[in-house]
Amino acid sequence: MCSVMRTMTVAAVLLVIFGSALGYYLYRNLRPYYLHLELKSIPEEVPATGGILSLVSREKKQSFSRFLYGLASLEKDRRLRGIYLDLTLYRMGLSQSWELRQIIERLRQSGKKVLCYAHSYRESAYFLATACDRIYMAPGGVLEIPGVMTQNLYFRELFDTLDIVPQFVHREEYKSAVEPFTRREPSQYDRQQRERLLEIYYDQITRSIQSRNISKPESLINEYGFLYGREALETGLVDSLVYPDEMEDILRDEFGRAAKRRTVPSRRGSILPFRKVAVVVADGPIVEEDTHNPLEGTTTIGTGLASTLRRLRKDKRVSAVVIRVNSPGGSALTSDIIAHEIRKLAQEKPVIVSMGFVAASGGYYISAYGSKIFLTPLTITGSIGVLFGKLAMEDFFRRKLHINPYIMKKGELADAFSLRPVDDRGMERFNRLIDEIYGDFLRVVSEGRGLPLDSVRKIAKGRIWVGEDAIRAGIVDTIGSVVDAIEYAREKVGGGSVVFVKRKYRVNFDWLSLLSFARTGFYMVDFRFLFGNW
Repeated sequence: MCSVMRTMTVAAVLLVIFGSALGYYLYRNLRPYYLHLELKSIPEEVPATGGILSLVSREKKQSFSRFLYGLASLEKDRRLRGIYLDLTLYRMGLSQSWELRQIIERLRQSGKKVLCYAHSYRESAYFLATACDRIYMAPGGVLEIPGVMTQNLYFRELFDTLDIVPQFVHREEYKSAVEPFTRREPSQYDRQQRERLLEIYYDQITRSIQSRNISKPESLINEYGFLYGREALETGLVDSLVYPDEMEDILRDEFGRAAKRRTVPSRRGSILPFRKVAVVVADGPIVEEDTHNPLEGTTTIGTGLASTLRRLRKDKRVSAVVIRVNSPGGSALTSDIIAHEIRKLAQEKPVIVSMGFVAASGGYYISAYGSKIFLTPLTITGSIGVLFGKLAMEDFFRRKLHINPYIMKKGELADAFSLRPVDDRGMERFNRLIDEIYGDFLRVVSEGRGLPLDSVRKIAKGRIWVGEDAIRAGIVDTIGSVVDAIEYAREKVGGGSVVFVKRKYRVNFDWLSLLSFARTGFYMVDFRFLFGNW
């Protein structure tokens, strides 16, 4: 009898423990929640960093592709009541913002409510905010919608004054990255492509404002540009003016007091773990070596990308590869090595390319062999061309600094990259060299896109193409986000798990950023963008 009683007691205790554990599990995992995202900047690539590097690195834990895919996976999550976006420190560009808008709109269509708040709104933050159900702003905040602009500095007049001789050759007339050094103002060709770029960007911004049921956004842009809180409310650009602490009550009212707050999107799983779609990021200028600056959060694209693609080609568990390209270009040689690997990979498995803000020049070169190419309406691509040259500074040293370079050589072109100007023989050699490189570029585009070589010549010329213009030119396939590219790849191979590949990088501390970090704890402002990317 006692034995039976002890057995029943133990069983009752185990039942209570099991029931409590089950109850806690159900409470924890079935309880409704809302997602609170404080969006600042999300890098395209997040290399693995360990040890002391993880202490100084200021990067997010997830790459932009991984974050966006995780966010899209919430579409079918019935526990999710809604999403709250804090955009106060938002610093992402319009292209990434467009991709985020697409996912937010999908979530809203699935019944999720999306609210956003910021002390003030910069233009890209407001572009994203217009996809939300309600827009909140601090009463003393400023909403910026001044329009769009580009700005380049032109140094030719300075160079003439300093006796510096720019010597550059390029193919062809739209390849304008050398113009800041060779001209006093943009050429008619560069002006044409920049005007088109501004037109497309401006159109996207006005459309986003129109989605707020504002019929004439141009008048608001031109009349106001910068709106104080009350003006933003009166014009209908925001829904309410509230202080940050007041948002807590609003969130409880909108999402329910029982809803738990979470800060990280859940990740989508798969019932086919042995069939994989690999996502690889190619972010930064194309150089010889893959490097990572953890202080600035920047990376370069080197031949290590080709090695990664070769490994994925040989991995039988990988059914398809998505390559996220965000690069203004760089080394022709490295671009060709990477493109060679992509061509071989695409012969065996689907290779889907997703273009970020820019995939131009070498960034387009490595994309051309993709089985299908996605881009946003704001992606800058093309720039199918080549440039080469230097600044000859011998007279500057002699006449301005009173320093006399004395050059000795053995070999006619040994001093080609010295301070001395390149002679006619050298310039002839440079022109022949870039003709060969340009010819290879045209051939790669012709083969990758299945276009006649003559057709490629007409659309190349170093010209940049943006969004749907690039589709009409035939150099890309369709508008879509990186999530669209991943979902397309999964459909092509019948599903499978999505694996985000982290590549190896050599850590590179740029002395300028290191000095800035040590002195102020803030990033050094990168002035290189003033020279332009095309």
